[in-house]
Amino acid sequence: MSILIVDEPYSMKERLIHDLSTAYDYEPWRVRIFDMQRASVQLPLPPIELVPEDLREKFQHATIIMQGNGFTFTSSETSSINSDWGGLVTPYQTTVGPASQNYPLQLSYFEHPVLSFDMLRLLDIMGRSSIHYFPFKDKDTGKALHKYLVVNPYENCSYRCRACSRLPFFQFAPQSYEANIQATIQDVLSQVETPNEVKFINIITGSQPDAKSDLAMFTKIIHAFRTAGFTEAEFGVYTPNIEKEEDMQYLHDLGVVFFTVTLETTTPESRALFYGKKNAKGRMTFRQIIDVMKLAETIFPYVNTNIMLGYEPIDELKSNLDILVQETEATVNHFIPRIFLRKQLELIHAEAHTLEYYVDMCAFMERQVNAGRKNFGAFFQERFGIPQFGNRFRS
Repeated sequence: MSILIVDEPYSMKERLIHDLSTAYDYEPWRVRIFDMQRASVQLPLPPIELVPEDLREKFQHATIIMQGNGFTFTSSETSSINSDWGGLVTPYQTTVGPASQNYPLQLSYFEHPVLSFDMLRLLDIMGRSSIHYFPFKDKDTGKALHKYLVVNPYENCSYRCRACSRLPFFQFAPQSYEANIQATIQDVLSQVETPNEVKFINIITGSQPDAKSDLAMFTKIIHAFRTAGFTEAEFGVYTPNIEKEEDMQYLHDLGVVFFTVTLETTTPESRALFYGKKNAKGRMTFRQIIDVMKLAETIFPYVNTNIMLGYEPIDELKSNLDILVQETEATVNHFIPRIFLRKQLELIHAEAHTLEYYVDMCAFMERQVNAGRKNFGAFFQERFGIPQFGNRFRS
């Protein structure tokens, strides 16, 4: 049984992608990415050396990081019908080409090759959120650009949001993060010629239960990097908890310049669905988050938030985003959820079972919400001299 929201015959899918491409002024391959993100991608024969040893028996739950036409995006493997987690099967799959350094991949929809990609290659396979990585590559050599480092040392999560694609792995993940900090620093030092190559370290974990725990973790990470010689690096943090001025000022004094408030969804109904009613009660409301963002803008040079598409009616989401635009200067990252469990599919709003929902929302957010604002690429161009990149599609 194919995943329910993407089971159209190939010819129908091609017409749909062409029509949406024309209507929303997107390249057809980009609309295809939206579709494959919401559907996931099968990778039946992965290069075994890229699969972490602890995932080889549970590969169907892995997150796949790919790159196509210069855009980096993720998807999740769903090829096991007999999965203990009730996995779904998707029409999208990749086949590995001749062995080479770049591990080239051919994307197909059912048995039909999708030819709109100049190049599609596998970058990495991981079962949990990687504890660190350099997200940007040199477009000519494929080598990592060391100016920007992502750190996510906490492999477990205290929130366990119902929509999360990594829930199957939490039972295997360690509860502490301090050992991961030192492991990350040693690994990064082995990859760079000097710590001063790293100009920005983004701490993306948001899995602590409260602001006190977040602050303690951010402090330990920043102090550990400073002690190891990363004296020129500035920092970014992602947090669903920090809302007080004194806490923000403390982070700013530590070297944080990039502050991301975790939003995810905007309506009370969608937040209760996304987080579960019990967890939603303890989270900030949409109104409170806007107030936090406005406060953060008085302290940090760059303020950002995240939206997970698909969990609320499109008109309500657009209306709330209009409010955000009117009251803040923050930019919004928009993500398409990975769906590889049947219970995750059941959380998606009825309107979001169509591809147009995601194309429409992405166009709205890029052209009306974020238009004229300092986007992620501009941030790195301005502060660190990293050439502007296209949007990193993450699901």
